[in-house]
Amino acid sequence: RDAAVTARAMTDAVAGWRAGGVAATAKHFPGLGGATVNTDDGPATLVLLEHTAGQGTSLGSRFDELATIIELMRGHARVGVCLDTCHLLASGYDLTTAEGYARTFKEFGRIVGFDRLHAFHMNDSKKPLGSRVDRHTHIGEGHVGLDAFRRLVNDRRFLCIASVGFDSEANRIANEATFFRGNLVYAYAALRALA
Repeated sequence: RDAAVTARAMTDAVAGWRAGGVAATAKHFPGLGGATVNTDDGPATLVLLEHTAGQGTSLGSRFDELATIIELMRGHARVGVCLDTCHLLASGYDLTTAEGYARTFKEFGRIVGFDRLHAFHMNDSKKPLGSRVDRHTHIGEGHVGLDAFRRLVNDRRFLCIASVGFDSEANRIANEATFFRGNLVYAYAALRALA
């Protein structure tokens, strides 16, 4: 296609995204808007909305935005949330103190609901609280801090929530395996090690 046509299409898409925001996000998943889905052929697939850092024009950095997207998707049971620990901190949710941690998850439970939480993306942040900058780093090497991860792995509400961690080097996986709670054997070891 012609470069001008492509550029115009991209410009229109960005303009529509900014104008439609949250509603536009929900429209990208029309099959979840109430269509009947046959689940007899295998396991149900979930669409997980990952909380964002709030960088630029991105949506989903506030719990009310996630709740609105889910609502616009007619509250479909196959729509859930993945919380990214770096994104939480960058978007202004304080996990670094016990009070901030409690406030963050009280708000999440009230606005989105723990029934929608299906995964954690566990990683530290190179940037501080409220920076709105998405820069991941290894657990314990950033502004989220080890205390926040201790709270998360010891929080009984999250024992059965899958977690993945940030790791750019394969040999670090073994060292950080205690933070991958998708495998409950490692999770139990982490709970005991961090208690």
